[in-house]
Amino acid sequence: KHERVTYSWLVAQKFFGEKATLTVLREGKELELEIPSLYPEVPLVPVHLFNKPVPGPSYFIVAGLVFTVLSEPLLESEFGSDWEHKAPVEMVKSAIQSRADSRDQQLVLLTQVLAHELTMGYDHLENMQLIAVGDVPVLNLRHAMELTEACEGPYLRFNLQQN
Repeated sequence: KHERVTYSWLVAQKFFGEKATLTVLREGKELELEIPSLYPEVPLVPVHLFNKPVPGPSYFIVAGLVFTVLSEPLLESEFGSDWEHKAPVEMVKSAIQSRADSRDQQLVLLTQVLAHELTMGYDHLENMQLIAVGDVPVLNLRHAMELTEACEGPYLRFNLQQN
């Protein structure tokens, strides 16, 4: 009783999906907090492409724009085995440090623009994160596809992160 333990020790004593009850001290008062279901951390950028937590498409193409999910195999194929030093800083930071807020969260990238007369002037856009479709933030690749298909206006606007 009255022992301090680290949060990581408490988590190590539980199984995934199990409830955890915490007693914490805030402003001199004891509070009972409950974490309804513990779940494993999911990296924001997957290390491999098998056993994906979110099954679904690996890419989609709209109007000559090719979108896919940022993954370590993609980084390695685009920037080589030394991708940690050659890839854009934001991508490296996401791959090394970031954790997903939810199990189905993914970083969606515009990887390339296919050559066509309709995409002239856009060919310099590559390896840019898709932030939103219209005004709606993108959660994952499937969500980006759904937002694109649901567009009813004369124009489709993709908000991309500038590197």
